[in-house]
Amino acid sequence: MVDSGFDSTLRYAFEKLLLNRGAKHPLELLSQDTNEIDDRTSYFLEHVCTQDVMKLSLLFDGKRDIEDCRISVCARLIQV
Repeated sequence: MVDSGFDSTLRYAFEKLLLNRGAKHPLELLSQDTNEIDDRTSYFLEHVCTQDVMKLSLLFDGKRDIEDCRISVCARLIQV
């Protein structure tokens, strides 16, 4: 777990990566056609796209939406 002093930095990194890749949601970074994920995206999804970081974002409609997203991300990471 990362020190809470880095919350704003992680939130910025979270939203910046999505913006740079033209995604509005973390699951959009994952191709439905293949189970291959590049190392940077895998790291982002595993270590940055966490509930603690996502709760700081305005992209989600609440705790349940964040939990559902994280579960979906973890399920896809397991498939890789």
